[in-house]
Amino acid sequence: MRIAAHPEDETQRIASLKSIGLLDTPSDLYFDQLTAQAAHIFNTPICAVSIIDSKRQWFKSIYGLDVCETGRDEAFCSHVVHDHKLLEVRNALEHPDFHDNPLVIGAPNLRFYCGTPIHDTNGFCLGSFCVIDTKPRQFTEEQKELLNSFALQAEALIALHVRQKDNEEKNREIISSRDLLRRELARQSSLVSNAAAAVIRISHRGIIEDANKKAESLFGYSIDELVGQNISMLMPKDIAKHHDGYLKHYDRDKRQNATHNSSVIGEGREVSAISKSGELIPIHLAVSEVVIDDQSQNEFIGIVTDLRETKRKERELERQSMLLDKLHKGLTDYEALISGNSIWSFLQESLRELTNSEYALIGEVDPSKSEPELIVHSLTDLSWDKESKSLMQKFLAGSSRVTNTKSLLGRVFAQGEVVLTESPATAPGRRGLPDGHPPLHNLLGMPIKQGDKTLGMIAIANSESELNDELVNWLEPFVATCSLLIQLYRQMNERERFTAELEAAKDLIEDASRAKSEFLSSLRLYHCCMQ
Repeated sequence: MRIAAHPEDETQRIASLKSIGLLDTPSDLYFDQLTAQAAHIFNTPICAVSIIDSKRQWFKSIYGLDVCETGRDEAFCSHVVHDHKLLEVRNALEHPDFHDNPLVIGAPNLRFYCGTPIHDTNGFCLGSFCVIDTKPRQFTEEQKELLNSFALQAEALIALHVRQKDNEEKNREIISSRDLLRRELARQSSLVSNAAAAVIRISHRGIIEDANKKAESLFGYSIDELVGQNISMLMPKDIAKHHDGYLKHYDRDKRQNATHNSSVIGEGREVSAISKSGELIPIHLAVSEVVIDDQSQNEFIGIVTDLRETKRKERELERQSMLLDKLHKGLTDYEALISGNSIWSFLQESLRELTNSEYALIGEVDPSKSEPELIVHSLTDLSWDKESKSLMQKFLAGSSRVTNTKSLLGRVFAQGEVVLTESPATAPGRRGLPDGHPPLHNLLGMPIKQGDKTLGMIAIANSESELNDELVNWLEPFVATCSLLIQLYRQMNERERFTAELEAAKDLIEDASRAKSEFLSSLRLYHCCMQ
């Protein structure tokens, strides 16, 4: 048995693997669905997402075997990591490197193996996406390309894992920092000028008496502009008008030893503040009452934490969760979606929802044509009269194609470019929109690829999201899923065509058999008559 040598970048590779926090994580539904789908499509009993650690092979997901890890020396995937390319072993018993491998001569009695590299976001090869059979086999080039597409899906899931881990760590850091500041500042009766949160000292009448530098940067006012003003200047109007009355009631209830229900003083809550520029800022506000023995009236210390970054991370997490849900549905329900001819509308509506866009398009390059032609499978209705409505119906029915390879869409499906513009009507090469056409404020087109081959394209227009490279990178897992689904769609169509041809051939054979029987019967009758 030949043991795979360590790759030249082994030290950096292991460090990167440890940093992403993937090893020994619990089973994941999305990874498990991916390996199950691959095993089903390739008709193999075993499929795995294999990660090569320093001394072991660990499975993030494995379908068909009840193991979580093996030794690195006997792992076929170690050779993939070393060679950085797809490895196919058609019959391990006859292979000089693997014929005496424990996994071959013993359980699970491996014979066929095909694995392709899986990389992390730093470009290091972590392991492989592999399928395994207990009998000899040989993959076609098309099957190898499809296996590469599954590996890209696994890489997309790993990238999403890294993003979620980073976001969770940052959120924990923000929450931890906020709690630490609140406890520390609650013990102080004076302003901490260098605090990481904005701190404002307020009189019992709600007048700002002092503030720190963070308050200046948060609200946009200088300290001189803040001091002497009512704190309500930093509140939205619907809250500011009730503030003075709130303080009066609080002071009255305190003098009467009555209970005052407050969700801010001593506890804190999330509210909104208004900056000098008019921006509405989400904040966490904790107000502590400072007891001053030699004064009849106490003061308040307000600790203000800027939640804009936290809220942005929360929205990003929600967005990532939505993306994962769409990818999961597309991968697990693809047979029902394709057979019901709803796969294209599902992808188009998902794309529009994920990007907050008014319009979206999903198209496939016709594989039967020598020159690129785009079949528009699903498009948001942007017709404005009967003529445009008729044209759109022709596109969706397949009787009309997009053939202009020099248009914005043509640059995507014919040349494989990513097209991003904030003025699609006046972009270079455009002659404006037809009269009555709905206005287009922005446009993003991305090719759907299988290796270097363009299978189709997606496009969005009038998106509320900012169109930039970050959005393009974020959509890569969605585009990779579209690539996989187009390949599966073509495979299912080819299978249906082949089945129909077999049925037709069967009918011809049966007709020929009946004709032969009738001829022989007639021949026998003729001989009888001649006698």
